[in-house]
Amino acid sequence: MTGQELLLRIKDDAGEWHAFTQYNLGAEQENERPEKHFHLLSELVECFHIPAVPDVAQCHPAEFAEYQRRLRALERA
Repeated sequence: MTGQELLLRIKDDAGEWHAFTQYNLGAEQENERPEKHFHLLSELVECFHIPAVPDVAQCHPAEFAEYQRRLRALERA
């Protein structure tokens, strides 16, 4: 990556900063930053529950069926 880095900073209960980046920073880059702890963004994402999201057919089955019917009618035209 060039130009910009993607970094999220989070302060823990002890008041220490954690940096979450898309790629591992090298030792030299870590030494240039004020944070004490470095992690990957993927580690942060693992801390959250990501629920299954129902699709439109599940949420609105009647409307979905109607629009499927309309699309099939257009395909025949």
